[in-house]
Amino acid sequence: LVMPALLRNIGPSAFEDTNISGSIYFTGLSSTVNIGGYAFAGTHINMLFFGEGVRVINESKYGVALSLGETNIAYIYLPSTLRQINNYFFNVGDKSANIARIDCRAYTPPTTYGHFAIDKVSCLFIPFFAYDNYKDTTYWEKFEVHKKLFPVLF
Repeated sequence: LVMPALLRNIGPSAFEDTNISGSIYFTGLSSTVNIGGYAFAGTHINMLFFGEGVRVINESKYGVALSLGETNIAYIYLPSTLRQINNYFFNVGDKSANIARIDCRAYTPPTTYGHFAIDKVSCLFIPFFAYDNYKDTTYWEKFEVHKKLFPVLF
């Protein structure tokens, strides 16, 4: 499913408990993408792809609305242009997404406003030469502490 090019917002529970499946692609023409709480909970989405050009995923500093909810996602692609991501993207309480793999192409770890609850994220792949940036940055270092941070040559 390719989202409309200038889409900025997906409302809370927009696709919750629907039969939607496959991949969701955000083109990157809109620099900010806000995903409402549990938008994909209970679906069969297996991939979220944020295209180059997306700079902010959920701009609200306080909104827990971003949680993906209870779903299983095999793969999330975060672009090199990403500068900010709401920390609730990965987990809110026990309503958590199981995420097998995240590729984050940003050399500078995106800004976040609090710790990540990464217990249901299997691994984070980052650019090889950005390893020190991530392991030494508040909140992102948690991936290294739990042996879930992997530098690779993309």
